[in-house]
Amino acid sequence: MNLLVATLTRDMRLGLRRKSQIMMAPIFFMMIVVLFPLALGPDPVVMKLAAPGLLVVAALLAALLPLDTLFRDDCDDGSLDLLMLSGSPVSFYVFGKVSAYWLLTSLPLLIVAPVMMLVLNMPISMAIPVFLALFPVTWLLNLIGAAGAALALGTRPGSVLLALLLIPFYIPVLIFGAAALDLTRNGVNAGAPFILLWALLALTLPIVPLVTAAILRGLRE
Repeated sequence: MNLLVATLTRDMRLGLRRKSQIMMAPIFFMMIVVLFPLALGPDPVVMKLAAPGLLVVAALLAALLPLDTLFRDDCDDGSLDLLMLSGSPVSFYVFGKVSAYWLLTSLPLLIVAPVMMLVLNMPISMAIPVFLALFPVTWLLNLIGAAGAALALGTRPGSVLLALLLIPFYIPVLIFGAAALDLTRNGVNAGAPFILLWALLALTLPIVPLVTAAILRGLRE
């Protein structure tokens, strides 16, 4: 637990010093949400159909933006090698990294999401369902992305390999997230997709850090 807290604290401090990187994800999220209605036109029927999926896809693209650097900085400065040699539980280090990444990149998305709902002509009553959907969606995107970032650690920075690796695993998250918001907006019981999202989060939360830690150990040996 000390390693988790230390990793989370260090990454939060480093992230807060790089304000441009913190603002990158929410600004990119807002740009996508604002530009799509301009491209689709003002038709309210089209907007009603596109809005739920658009919010989830925008969250995905914003989460992918700085993901390549999740472990790369620690790998370049030797911190990751020292961690491996210390015998500390790498899974706690991974969870600390992912938690800091979520707080710095995904939490701002949840804060600006109600404003983006108004841009997409969604009723304000959707604010709670949007939060309940985007919270597990962003965590799942970050957890899965951490495993992909570990796999792509040996490639050159900015490689498209990371996106290609992650897209198949992101598809169920996108489907359930968009379905939950779409059913809720249409007044249909959306309990099933919401339960599936939170069940996926409960499943991946303990497993993915262990898998990512095993990938990091394999790459550094």
